[in-house]
Amino acid sequence: MRAAMTVTPAGEPGEGNVAVRLDPADAARDAAWLQITAWQGGGLVVERLERAPGGAWRTAQPVPLDGDWKTVLRLQRGRTVLGSPVRLPADPAIPVGAVPARASVERALVPDRTLLQRELKGDIPGGLWGGASAVVLLLALGFLATLAWGLGRVARHAKRPDAPPPAAPAAGDRFKRAPSGAPA
Repeated sequence: MRAAMTVTPAGEPGEGNVAVRLDPADAARDAAWLQITAWQGGGLVVERLERAPGGAWRTAQPVPLDGDWKTVLRLQRGRTVLGSPVRLPADPAIPVGAVPARASVERALVPDRTLLQRELKGDIPGGLWGGASAVVLLLALGFLATLAWGLGRVARHAKRPDAPPPAAPAAGDRFKRAPSGAPA
């Protein structure tokens, strides 16, 4: 699937409206949503696209397209979420180059995870993920075992035959206060 995007400056400086034409044209049929999401520039902007004449889609409000903002077209159908960058800033810490917002561009729709995990490195050993998951699982199991042990102790104490039964309040004493200076 592909998305042909047209960006028109609008609103404040560094903002614009985005028009999208999907290929195939019925790619958004039965979609849960088709939207532009922008983040990391000082907030979160989620702008659902509305139908435009001629089978295109467009934003109703301008979206941020400069600075640190990451702006992405996102489509969710069934269990699949796809995306295409409208604009991504350069990030020397990762390092990756910028994907500029162009007046007109056609880009592929890729799994959303690819865009959201742009910093994911391919040189990390595969066992690291499995090892970290195992540590989290062991911690969770340890927590549950400790909780079960503690509840078992409380239950065993309550069932002891020599344990005194809890004292019931006398009739009418339920809301009386102990006199001042007297032990409660």
